[in-house]
Amino acid sequence: MRRRSGPRSGADRRGILRLPAALLLAAAAVVLPLGGALGGPLGAVLGPSAGVGGARAATPELTLVADTRYDVDPAGRRLRVTADLRLTNAKADTVTRRYYFDSVSLAVLPGIRNVGISSGTGRPTVRIVRRTSEYTLLSIGFGQRLYSKQSLTLRLRFDVPDPGGSPNRQIRVGDALVMFPVWALGTGATPGGTVTVVFPPGFHVELVAGTLSGPETAPDGSLVYRSGRLADPLAFFAYLVGEREGAFQESLRTTRLGGWTLAVRLRAWVDDPEWAERVGGLFVRGLPVIGELVGLPYSGRNPLVVTEAASRVLGGYAGLFDPEAGELKVSYAAEPFVILHEAAHAWFNGRLFADRWIVEAFASLYAERAGAMLGVPVEPPRPPESGSGAETAIPLNAWGPVGSEDPTTEAAAYAAALDLARAIAERLGDEGLRRVLAAAAEHRSAYQPVHGGPIELDGATADWRILLDLLEAEAGRPVDDLWRRWVARAEDLPLLAARAAARDRYAAVVRAAGDWELPAVVRSAMRTWQFETAEAVLDEAERALDFRARVEAAASRAGLRVPPSLEAAFEGSGGPGAAIEEAEAELAAIRTIEAAAAARPAEETPIVQLGLLDVDPTGELEAARAAFAAGDLEGAVARAEAARHAWATAEEMGLRRAIGAGSGAAAVLLGLALLGSAIRRRRRATGTA
Repeated sequence: MRRRSGPRSGADRRGILRLPAALLLAAAAVVLPLGGALGGPLGAVLGPSAGVGGARAATPELTLVADTRYDVDPAGRRLRVTADLRLTNAKADTVTRRYYFDSVSLAVLPGIRNVGISSGTGRPTVRIVRRTSEYTLLSIGFGQRLYSKQSLTLRLRFDVPDPGGSPNRQIRVGDALVMFPVWALGTGATPGGTVTVVFPPGFHVELVAGTLSGPETAPDGSLVYRSGRLADPLAFFAYLVGEREGAFQESLRTTRLGGWTLAVRLRAWVDDPEWAERVGGLFVRGLPVIGELVGLPYSGRNPLVVTEAASRVLGGYAGLFDPEAGELKVSYAAEPFVILHEAAHAWFNGRLFADRWIVEAFASLYAERAGAMLGVPVEPPRPPESGSGAETAIPLNAWGPVGSEDPTTEAAAYAAALDLARAIAERLGDEGLRRVLAAAAEHRSAYQPVHGGPIELDGATADWRILLDLLEAEAGRPVDDLWRRWVARAEDLPLLAARAAARDRYAAVVRAAGDWELPAVVRSAMRTWQFETAEAVLDEAERALDFRARVEAAASRAGLRVPPSLEAAFEGSGGPGAAIEEAEAELAAIRTIEAAAAARPAEETPIVQLGLLDVDPTGELEAARAAFAAGDLEGAVARAEAARHAWATAEEMGLRRAIGAGSGAAAVLLGLALLGSAIRRRRRATGTA
């Protein structure tokens, strides 16, 4: 199962370098009097000079139309730019004056190198006169005079190298990732120029800004993008990002987690060794800190593989974690918070928690805490600016899968998840939160037997419901107000209300049960949020406890000890229903024993004693009491019935024996009966058998 993580990456998009002025062409018109004599100092500026930052001329006196081609050269880590310039002197001579141009100033992309110029005629020159972070200003000499209504064609060439440095830099050219701005060259309001961009085979290209048609696939497999004929070159701008599977340079680093060593295999693009140093260093330092804060052992693959990736591979996010493969893909532009956030996913992933928002919430929380402990400045996700995110804030339970929400909603959800994680940590404290995480890792149920015994487990991976139960079990008080504020959707609120009522009822029945444990079926229903089932079982449990009270009262009146079988039935798999059946059986047995005791004759006359000569109902009654206390209800009932029957029929049996035996024999039998009665009384008095 794959997990994408971290806020959406904006590294490719922000601060795109745009054309820095309204008119990037500056020229000076030189005037000659007819007849060839100089009418003034050579180079006098008669027309407007519109250098960088100047205003666009309404009608340029020198027009420039350029067909500009950008060739992406990953091997050379550069853009190779070729511009075929066509310059035309649009200024009209007068009767007395003749005008010409012999140079022009042109602004191109910043950071250029290897600039050159050529033409079919003359010896043009080009030199860099100014460099800024926004543009490079070139001075181009024509090598000849360009007179009124004449045109000149020049070919300008320069390289735009990858400057290196920040991973978020504007211009980046490598084997796996290329991104750069595209300018058109020319004078404003001068139609006719074009722009062509060529990528080598294998790239997936995204046009982030501007309009270009394509790609066309060239015979060699290159991808070609074209602007078409431009109405106004200074109105054109584009920004492109190209990605392809690059070659990786692997390195291995190790870190200590508890008492063992974890290897971290770093797979950086061959042209980006800085990524391995930056990301690998923070992983090696951050993993032990996060592990200590979380309090859980690392249970993933060893080595942990961390691979550099571009945004297309990551779906626009900062990272992707595959716990089964033990691989983290981390953005080439990942910042410290994102790196630590991804490291925290070694613990917080689909194995520990099922819901996306829980995984992201705790990964963000522990990334933030690890950054503070390491002294690394981190920038956790923040909610969108007021007015842009309030209307897109959603309950965390409504936060859909990766890629299903718009970026503003994603940002709001990441920020809300972190806010909730902070609130949870504040409620429980560090140790309490560690115990909750440990319970989740062990799949431990929040509803455990009150009086000890084996720990009950829940086979399900913890979701938002199980997490809430575990938190409240640890806190010892409700925390569902946090769920109502951040988590619950409208359809979840009735479920939370039913939960609160069921938990109150559950607690009341636990108190009523005293030393008895509630049946496991109740805990199961509560654990799975089957509150209707739980309420029904709790109703039955209360009935069973009422029966317990009736059994205890009846047993006390009868001088009996309640057997353990009633408690065992209540706590066993049969649940309260089985306990009720057991209680009814015990009450029936008590009634039988009471009936047997009531059947004892008030006086044992000689005739009664004669009828009891060969039976011992008193012993049977005592045996019935002992059987009841041991939980042998069938035996208790049988022995009590035997005692009752013996007493109930003793007189009749004695008379039969006396009459049937004759007078002499009757006297002997009667004497034996009296002797037997005396012996039994003596045995009862001495306790002998």
